[in-house]
Amino acid sequence: MTNNNNRPLFEQPVLMLGSLNAHSDDRTLRKSDLISAQLFENNSVTPLHYFNGWGESGLSSIDWIPEQANIFYITTGSDLIKLDLVKKTKEELPIDKIKDIHEIKFVDRTLWLSNTGYDEAIAYDVDKKIVIERISLSQFRTNSIKLKENVVTVDKFHCNQIFQGYDNQIYALVHHAYGKQLLKRVAKKILKLQGDGGIINLRTGQSYNLKLSAPHNVRKVSGDYWVFSSGDSKIKLFDQNWEHLKTFPASGWARGADLDANKLFCGISAPRKRYLEKMNDNSNKNNLIEVFDVKNHIQIGNVTVQNVEQINNLYLLSHEQLNLLKAL
Repeated sequence: MTNNNNRPLFEQPVLMLGSLNAHSDDRTLRKSDLISAQLFENNSVTPLHYFNGWGESGLSSIDWIPEQANIFYITTGSDLIKLDLVKKTKEELPIDKIKDIHEIKFVDRTLWLSNTGYDEAIAYDVDKKIVIERISLSQFRTNSIKLKENVVTVDKFHCNQIFQGYDNQIYALVHHAYGKQLLKRVAKKILKLQGDGGIINLRTGQSYNLKLSAPHNVRKVSGDYWVFSSGDSKIKLFDQNWEHLKTFPASGWARGADLDANKLFCGISAPRKRYLEKMNDNSNKNNLIEVFDVKNHIQIGNVTVQNVEQINNLYLLSHEQLNLLKAL
């Protein structure tokens, strides 16, 4: 677990959250073999067996308030759980109509959930334990899209993240910026078309088609936005006005990210079973944590992740959080 300069990749602990593949037909790992929370530090990996059995398929996302960093808010995709690391207590918080939550993120003391299965953004007050806002993305759908021959549409945004921009506006990261998933008929098959991913300003309704392929994870890096264009294995950089600056490659389906001053940690999920026959022999076929030099935009190392089928999120931890997690 060293970089190209023989220094440890994980000088600060990294928590990996993972799961089984979303579609049962793609699964090859037994749930009893799933380790959905793993700690990477220096040259070691520590499985967190406390989380074994959580959720139908594993863990999706966590976040915490900086002033209360020992209280984790966790979702398996279909729930919201408050975990006190000091008291070693957990509480399922009341919230209904949630499905396939991809990422949760605090803005001040409001927890925003990307409620992917319902194409909506949810703002949750963790102190009062109530939903304070539900924003359906359907109100932002554009119906005037010109379609090519043999192309049809399904109403879908596929919202993967809610985040606060540099301008303090609240945005949704979506697979389909105009709320229309394009499907193409080829022989007897229906193929999903990607490349229309982008963001929506949830206050003004303005959509930005950033030409992303199945995007996940917007991260603020040195005054710019870094976005994973997962479907074509790229990391794309944009300025604060969402003008494209640069693109560089990832080693596969990029999802899950955190960063320090010098390094970006990027989750790379192994190809799903249905895609393996279409890949060449040189393609990466492993789950990885890939590490990039933030200044030079180059990969400086990676490590293989075992006992998950897909990586959902990565988090840099303090050593206090690390020790408390190990003590669960």
